[in-house]
Amino acid sequence: MRKKRFHIAFVEANVMDKFSNQIVKGAMAAAEKYDIDMTIFPVKYVNHDIRQDVDALFEYQYNSLLSLVASGKFDYIVISIGSIGYACSLDKKIQILQMFGDTPILCVCDELPGYDFVRYENAVGIGEAVDYLVKSGRKHICMMGGDSDNVDCEERYMAYRAALERNQMPFEERFVKCCDLAGRDDGETDVLLNENPEVDAIICVTDMIAATVCETVKKRNKRIGEDIAVVGFDDLPFAAQYNPPLASVRADAQQLGFYSIQCVVNILNGRDDGERFLRSSFVQRASCMHDGDRLVDKLDMFEGTYEEIATNILGYIYEDQELSDNYVMVRSFCIYAVSMIMERIVEGRCQETDVSYICHMLETFFDGNQYHHDVLMRIMDVFEYAVEWVGKECASNHKKKAMERIRKVIYAKFMTGLISTTSKESNRTFDYAHNTNLVIRESLMFGEDLKNGYANMLSKLYALDLKKSYLYLLREPMIYHNGEIFPQDAQWQFKAYQDGVHAFAIPPEEQNVPPDYMFHNPFISDDERHTFIVVDLYSREYQYGVLISEIQSEDFLMTWEFVVYQMSAAVKMVGLLDAQNRILEELHTKNLSLEEESKLDELTGLYNRRGFYDVANKLIAMEQNVGKEWIICYADMDKLKEVNDAYGHIEGDYSLKNLADCLQMVLGDSAVVGRVGGDEFIAVIDKSKVVSCEEVLRRKEQWIKELNDTSMKPYRIDMSMGLYECRCQNSYDLKDAIDKADDMLYAIKVKRKMNR
Repeated sequence: MRKKRFHIAFVEANVMDKFSNQIVKGAMAAAEKYDIDMTIFPVKYVNHDIRQDVDALFEYQYNSLLSLVASGKFDYIVISIGSIGYACSLDKKIQILQMFGDTPILCVCDELPGYDFVRYENAVGIGEAVDYLVKSGRKHICMMGGDSDNVDCEERYMAYRAALERNQMPFEERFVKCCDLAGRDDGETDVLLNENPEVDAIICVTDMIAATVCETVKKRNKRIGEDIAVVGFDDLPFAAQYNPPLASVRADAQQLGFYSIQCVVNILNGRDDGERFLRSSFVQRASCMHDGDRLVDKLDMFEGTYEEIATNILGYIYEDQELSDNYVMVRSFCIYAVSMIMERIVEGRCQETDVSYICHMLETFFDGNQYHHDVLMRIMDVFEYAVEWVGKECASNHKKKAMERIRKVIYAKFMTGLISTTSKESNRTFDYAHNTNLVIRESLMFGEDLKNGYANMLSKLYALDLKKSYLYLLREPMIYHNGEIFPQDAQWQFKAYQDGVHAFAIPPEEQNVPPDYMFHNPFISDDERHTFIVVDLYSREYQYGVLISEIQSEDFLMTWEFVVYQMSAAVKMVGLLDAQNRILEELHTKNLSLEEESKLDELTGLYNRRGFYDVANKLIAMEQNVGKEWIICYADMDKLKEVNDAYGHIEGDYSLKNLADCLQMVLGDSAVVGRVGGDEFIAVIDKSKVVSCEEVLRRKEQWIKELNDTSMKPYRIDMSMGLYECRCQNSYDLKDAIDKADDMLYAIKVKRKMNR
């Protein structure tokens, strides 16, 4: 009998961010190597200050996925708590982990009391960086750090201080600034340089911060490496390609992700060795070196034995990372090639046959192997340096010309390989972009087949290299506010699934499922290994559900958020079409675009007076709505005239638009909302869709508070509401109910004036 495959939840921040992206790639590689199932939960960031990032106003919605982790019945949970909770206190981080109950947990990038962990050993790499900077003559070495609650940041800061002390350099508090770990430029670098013009080196606790520092230094017409050395941390892939190449402390994020899964697998199999730290090391690059240092540094690789020279060359080409599948074969060839060049060219007689043999040997090797264009460029660098080194070491012009000939032959071979590699990469990118556009188009083309609407949404996901996908929706869309705990007992429905090029709707009688079913449903084969990623489906405050997709390559990580937005829009649209089928179907089939425009308010996009009464009367008169309870809302904006007089009509219009959004969000998708006068709004709400009038007012007040907290306007935006509960049978009843709601609004305003 086959042993049950372990299933691990991997909880990460934003898989499109450079650091988190690399960690997830490493975890995916380990899951494949160790034959385990893994589900990736991109939950973004907890306690992220949305007031400082308006574009991320609703990104807290991804935090809701933490509740699915808790209820998923996984064998183990690996969570990058250092990334997810970078803005959290220690107590908040522990509160997050306590959500997962008795499921064993491994924390990544942070060490919390009572929990197992893996993280970087920071001190060695930071110490090496400071040692190098001191040795190269830097006198005023600063640090751009992060929050002291972050274990890695604090450890890097302490290592910086210890290295200064070891090098007998004084520590000065003014040389240390804290900044956003994601590298957002909030002006800290300018403050540091303005206060300390003598600065000649800056060590940063992340590469993202280092990149921001470099851009600021450039704007000040300072030369990076010459005037100010800059060193990052993490050695993310972009560091080597940065201009100039960014020196960094290598703490390989992919390796960290790989190692975290490896540790968990060993624990589950009873083979835990207890090792929890990954060593860091300093990588010298141009951003920390004077021009004179670079010449000596690059030629140093040709010193030592043939094997030592080959090792130096490989260290430069692969940047000391043995990630290539053919690394061992390349190393053996490199030792042989170095020995041939040294024996036949540098130390030998350098005859024509020697030169021809070496050229043929190198051409044959590169014809039989393909490399990424970054590796090709570094190989070309090595040959440039080799020609320079031979010119320095050999007085013979004959040998210099021989090396130049070898370089030209290989250069031609490299250019052919580079063109081929670039062309393949370009074609691959074009194909993926085309497939992405195909998914956009198809996901919203439901036609009249609403019964299979959700299945139709999934029908083209295979074009994004998704092997299988499973769509789970909440029974009703749920309002989820920032800072709340998403309920673990939410009611879920399994709507549809995609299997390759086919998509299928789930029969209504089989749709109700418990949360743990999502990750263990009978359509998931036990005979194959799986890596899933969870796509949260939401719109503003509303949660709709999740799409759980089986990914076959890391390409999808950079498309994940696009699918979030696209599938969320599609789910919302299908729901609207399903809930108001008669009205929306009529609008769709008759294509009454001009007629509909005449029913809409141009400023807010709500129904105008004519449109509201037309749609509301039809809704009340529908057979299935006879005898239903309704809430009628009559609202108007507070102090519109004062805003117009003091700040102009543009600001007044801005306020009205936001209040229209407020009504739509607070009252829900099923409400009919109209702007029937300058600052007056009317809405008809199905009472079964909201708890009570008090709940409507509470939601309104919360929405208004968040709006005013983030809008940064010199005036307050608000509105008053009259709410009246009733049963309407026809348009006469509706008119009477609206009058009563208007009377209630008027009474509220009179009472408010009397209390002033």
